[in-house]
Amino acid sequence: MTFSSLSVGIGLFGGLLLGGLYFGGLWLSVMRIQKIERKKMFLFLSWVVRSVLLCVGLYFLARYNATSLLCGAIGLLAARSVIVRAVKRKLTAEKVKEMPAC
Repeated sequence: MTFSSLSVGIGLFGGLLLGGLYFGGLWLSVMRIQKIERKKMFLFLSWVVRSVLLCVGLYFLARYNATSLLCGAIGLLAARSVIVRAVKRKLTAEKVKEMPAC
């Protein structure tokens, strides 16, 4: 396994993009679930679409080389961390707005 800067860059960018699509799509699905009648079907289809996109993206990274796949996995986890922190920050800010002033 060779670590060229191009392979690392492609892998990290691809992983960040895939993670943003997967976990961002999950967040959007959760936010929209209140307005949907068939909640189970919506969540299932959302999961299928997100999973297929993730698998296809990881497949293409693996076809490029093993380094890009490894860096893609690292980018995927980094995107997850960023999105989780952003969601927590947003939820905390909403709770502060809802608290009554004492």
